[in-house]
Amino acid sequence: MTSWLGYVSFGAGIIVALAIIFQLYQGRKTRQSELIANLSETWDSILLVESRQLARSFGKDGLLGALQDAYKANSSQWYILMRIPSFFNTMGAMVKHGDLPKKLVVEIFGTQLRDYWELYKNALTIEQVKDNSYFQALGEKIRR
Repeated sequence: MTSWLGYVSFGAGIIVALAIIFQLYQGRKTRQSELIANLSETWDSILLVESRQLARSFGKDGLLGALQDAYKANSSQWYILMRIPSFFNTMGAMVKHGDLPKKLVVEIFGTQLRDYWELYKNALTIEQVKDNSYFQALGEKIRR
């Protein structure tokens, strides 16, 4: 009778362990969904729309000079233009550290990431913005 009780206890333990694993998996998926929703909301916010319009107005060739001038003048334009690399740098860090799967990021933000990486990649060579390595890594990966 003791061995029967042991088997039942062991089986119950397995079921509890599987339930915990399932809950952890579901929790991770829920967290990823929340992160993507927050990133989408941020991307469409007034502040990032302003940044995107300004960055595009300079174009690929003019953005480097605009960033250098804005930094030297300590202009608010510097901070407005740096919102985009900061956004993608945060996203790249989340991908690198496993908080978001790269495939999901590419499906949702792939076109924007590709476009803004092409726009910013030359400008991100100046000393003041070299800390955007996650954006660079993500931008380089998505180009392939």
